Amino acid sequence: MARVERTGTRIRGFANAELDFQLMRALGAASFRGGEPGEIFAARGAMADENPYAWPPAFAALAERVRAAAERAQADGHPVSARDHFLRASMYFRSAEYFADPFGGEAVQWGRASRAAFIAAAKHMAERIEAVEIPFEGNALPGYFMTPAAGAQSGRTVLVLTGFDGTGEELYFQTARAGLERGFNVLVAEGPGQVGCLRVHPQLTFRPDYEKPIGAMLDYTLGRREVAPARLALYGISFGGYFVIRAGARDARIRALVVNSPIVDLHAYMVAFVGPEFTRDPPPVRLAEVDEIPDAEFP
Repeated sequence: MARVERTGTRIRGFANAELDFQLMRALGAASFRGGEPGEIFAARGAMADENPYAWPPAFAALAERVRAAAERAQADGHPVSARDHFLRASMYFRSAEYFADPFGGEAVQWGRASRAAFIAAAKHMAERIEAVEIPFEGNALPGYFMTPAAGAQSGRTVLVLTGFDGTGEELYFQTARAGLERGFNVLVAEGPGQVGCLRVHPQLTFRPDYEKPIGAMLDYTLGRREVAPARLALYGISFGGYFVIRAGARDARIRALVVNSPIVDLHAYMVAFVGPEFTRDPPPVRLAEVDEIPDAEFP
């Protein structure tokens, strides 16, 4: 008689710190229906070793399966199941996008699939979630304006920015969902250099005067009738903690500032990732050589 086991999934992380962090990041979105631990660990199990190149196809395959389930549920008239499947598919596509070659076509393909799945899920939510475009220097910054089903209490509103490698869709699971449940309008927006913006405007890179794109986001927010100007907060996550500090120091329209984490010295923050010796005398490394650098030398 063949041996019977109740599961073939093994719950294990990665010895590599960056891979393990990204695994924890995917699991974190599960708190608000952005994933299922079993599915996430099954994708991890599909990776034979700790090779980051195995990550994108594993999560892309999972995302495709879950998106197909969402489309079947939607066609069969099951809106709750469709919503939940689309939400998970959105985050699995984001995970695939993260480790994809930024100069290849799959990164943008998976990133846009993440956005499309999230928009599809929003159609089945009680809250109103509107994909928006925010005018800025002749371009349109992507975002979502979200309103609780019963409306915001006294028009209170929070504008949320992600950081270096987060996405607008991911912010729904990290912050916006909790804000909606507590009676806040939430504007999620992405500025120059951020992932969602780069999908459509690859020429818009990070810039030091980030108070300017945030100013455009504030212009848009205050133009909405749902928003009370006296009850407007700005929230920055990760690298966004630096961006919102700049805006908070320069724009009096911001009535409350949430900084997670506070980055007051951007140079010191970046040097801590690569080491001071790299900034003093950087070696002449070409992109093609990056994969050959030992992990101990290039975390």
